Amino acid sequence: MEKKMDMHVPFIGRSKEFNTISEIIALPKGIYVICIGGDGGIGKSRLLRETRDLQQISYEKTKATIILDFDDFTYSTPENVRLKISQLFAPDAYKEYFRTEKDYQKIQDSDVSVVTKREFKQKVDDVFIDCFNTAARKKRIVLYFDTTDKLTEDHEVKKNLLTIIPKLHNTVILLAGRNVYDFHKSFQNKINNENLLLMELRPFSEEESRQYLSKKAKIRHVTIKEELIEKLIFLAEGKPI
Repeated sequence: MEKKMDMHVPFIGRSKEFNTISEIIALPKGIYVICIGGDGGIGKSRLLRETRDLQQISYEKTKATIILDFDDFTYSTPENVRLKISQLFAPDAYKEYFRTEKDYQKIQDSDVSVVTKREFKQKVDDVFIDCFNTAARKKRIVLYFDTTDKLTEDHEVKKNLLTIIPKLHNTVILLAGRNVYDFHKSFQNKINNENLLLMELRPFSEEESRQYLSKKAKIRHVTIKEELIEKLIFLAEGKPI
C-alpha cells in the first residue's frame, strides 16, 4: 500500500534531485543505488512518487514498479518483499523462485539441521537474484523503497536487501527514509562509489516556501493574507505543508 497524498499540491524545489534521478534511470545499464534522506515531512515520499510517475510515462525501456513502503506491515519479512517484487513480472519469469521459496518454507518446521536451513536460505536468495537479473536483461528495472526508518539495524528485511541489491543487474534502487545514511554506509563496500548516491533533501528556501503556498492557495481557490503567509513559513520550517 502506497502513501496517500494530495497530488494537486505543487511539486517545488526538488528539480536538481529529480533531474539527477531521471538521468540515472535513463542510463543503459548497471546497478545504481540512490539514498534519499532528510527530516520527516520534507518531501522524500513525494519525490519517489513524482519519479515513479515520470518513469511510467517517459521511459518505455524501463520496468515501472510500485513503491514498497515499509510503513506497511506487509513488507516486514524478506519473503513478502521478494514475493511482491516477483509479482511485478510474468509468473513464468519467477517459476523457479516460487518453487524454491515453497520448498524452503516447508523445511522450516522440519528436523533438518540449522546448517541445512541456512544453506537453503542462501539458495532462495540466489534463485531470486537469477530470476530478477534474467528479467532485467529485457528492461531496466527501478525499485522504490519508502520509510526505511522502519528497518532497524538488525531487521531481517534490511539485512536481506543489503545482501541482494549489490548483486542485481541493470537496476536502479531508490531508498527513502530518515535512516538511509546507514544504508549508504553499508553499501559503500559493496557498490562502486560512482554508482552509489546520497541525497539529503534540504528545507525550502523562503522564496520556495512562498511559491509553494501561492500555488497551493491558487489550486484550492483560497486567498492567504501576507501576515498568515509569514506565520506559515516560520512554522513550517521549510517543509511542504
